[in-house]
Amino acid sequence: MMAMFLKVFRFETTEEVPVPVAHLTVRAKDGIYLRVTLRDGLDTISKQIRE
Repeated sequence: MMAMFLKVFRFETTEEVPVPVAHLTVRAKDGIYLRVTLRDGLDTISKQIRE
């Protein structure tokens, strides 16, 4: 599923800077904010996903 999202959408960071917190894995304290936009030329694929 993640591969399908990466194929169709572009993920970019926003102005919010993540603050690392050490657990078993390193995570951001308040999450990681991403801007998600359709990749260029993928209108046909996005229509198929919605159907």
